[in-house]
Amino acid sequence: FSSPWNNEKTGPTAWMPPVLPAILAACLWVCDGNKDAVMAIVIFLQAYVLVGTGILVLALARQTTTRIWAVAAALVFVIGAVCNFRLWFQNTHDCWIVVLAVDLVIVGFCWCRPLQGWKSAVGWGLLGGLCAMINPIVALTWGVLSVAVMIRERAWYRFGIAALIAALTLTPWIVRNYLVFGRLIPVKSNAAYELYQSQCRQKDGLLRDFNGHPYGSAGPERQRYKEVGEMKFIDEKREIFWNAVAADPLDFADRVACRCLGATLWYVPFNRHETTTRPWSVWTYRVLHPLPFLALLFLGVTVLWRRLHWVQWGVMGVYLLYILPYIGVSYYERYAMPLLGVKVLLVLWAADRLLELLWFGFDRLRLKMPA
Repeated sequence: FSSPWNNEKTGPTAWMPPVLPAILAACLWVCDGNKDAVMAIVIFLQAYVLVGTGILVLALARQTTTRIWAVAAALVFVIGAVCNFRLWFQNTHDCWIVVLAVDLVIVGFCWCRPLQGWKSAVGWGLLGGLCAMINPIVALTWGVLSVAVMIRERAWYRFGIAALIAALTLTPWIVRNYLVFGRLIPVKSNAAYELYQSQCRQKDGLLRDFNGHPYGSAGPERQRYKEVGEMKFIDEKREIFWNAVAADPLDFADRVACRCLGATLWYVPFNRHETTTRPWSVWTYRVLHPLPFLALLFLGVTVLWRRLHWVQWGVMGVYLLYILPYIGVSYYERYAMPLLGVKVLLVLWAADRLLELLWFGFDRLRLKMPA
């Protein structure tokens, strides 16, 4: 944790949550500094987390639909992975570990009855703390689902145990940040920069390139970071962001609306030139991209006709809880990758319910026809 930018030692950092850097450091230690071996390990983990997500989708599909729909789930999952081929198979980042955290939260919520006893509450709390140190948005998702389970099972005491264990799990990292930076940083420090970047460096609020980002190049931003340190750098960006919002609040609202549209209905590639260099790929994804959100809306409407399974409510909640903070702060396509399995399930359930509804209407029409 001496720098978030390549191999430059610029001082202590809390820019990233601690779990992924700790895993990479452990792999470097085990492999005696061989970066090619570490790369192979990370690619292996990313590939098999994707495989595990597919298995999770199939299991939930079989639990909530017929076997035919389980086969359809496999097909839709493959299509979803191929649509993000570059990000899944030609790039390594933190997506695989965030996907793993999302998957574990769904598994715990759907099958493990996390607040059934004090032992399961302890395990659930450990998972919550670990999720927080992987991605704070997943921790938020864990927290809201925990409250839902608490209310459903009236497990007030066991919920308290889980919350306490999650807080204790996260405490060493919080203490480290306070000792190093002199302020309370629960998980990561860069939220203000994300807000600044979306508000002041992007035309429409959707991220497009990292050329001006301290990570993207050794330009003025990185030099300023090195000069003043992480905390002052973040404070400067926070002040610029709030000044921009105060000067034009409607512009901020407009950017949030653009992010909402980009995250749900209208696909915008991170590399904007792909609209001309790869138009077939962009338009294919523009057809597929809105399906999960439309499926979510359709499932919500059909509650008036037929109740949803508890698992379906949970997965719908994961989708909303995960995507809404990114809409409010900062968004581009990579941020939504951990929802691959969730999106496949939403599309599958909506298609299942739509065909059932159409068949029910056709059957009623057939009964009314004269012999």
